[in-house]
Amino acid sequence: MAAATPAARRNNHDDAQQFLSAAEAAAVRSGKVSAYGTAFSVVDVRTQKVNISLASSEPRPGAALGFADDVNVGAISRPVHSAAYRLDLAQAQYQTGDSDSALTTQEVVDGGSGVLR
Repeated sequence: MAAATPAARRNNHDDAQQFLSAAEAAAVRSGKVSAYGTAFSVVDVRTQKVNISLASSEPRPGAALGFADDVNVGAISRPVHSAAYRLDLAQAQYQTGDSDSALTTQEVVDGGSGVLR
């Protein structure tokens, strides 16, 4: 997964997506893994696909939104991960001209508690 970000930043989107496809296949086989303070799961890889689609001088917000369709938001267990994913999703929405959805994405409140997730 770590190799996908530098590839995307060099505008090698195909390489980045190949790395993430391999990571997703590994996550499916291994199940959720936590080690050395990091987490690795299918949802981690899928949210990374959204992020990577935006991480270059030639962002692909349409692709990011397509990848976002596969993300199970309820499976995101860490609040910081959820917040980062929502920022990426809102950025893609905004870049495709959907500023209303981008704002709504950022206003999602967790269970009425008043805490943004």
